[in-house]
Amino acid sequence: MIKNPDLVKTDTNAVISALWFYDNKVNITIDSKTTVEKVTRKVNGGTNGIKDRENKLKKVKINIDCK
Repeated sequence: MIKNPDLVKTDTNAVISALWFYDNKVNITIDSKTTVEKVTRKVNGGTNGIKDRENKLKKVKINIDCK
C-alpha cells in the first residue's frame, strides 16, 4: 500500500511509479507487434478506455521516433 499517494503528483514520481507498476504488475515484452489491447488488458483486466489509449499512441508515434 502506498503511504503517501501525493508523491505521484510530480512528473518524476509519476513516471517512476508507472515504471514500477509496469515492471512489477504488467511485465510483458513490448515490441513493434504488441497491441494497445494487449497492454490494456494486462493493466486493466479489460478494454476500458482503449479508444483513448489508441488515439494517444497515434499522437506519440507522430512525435517520437519509435524504431
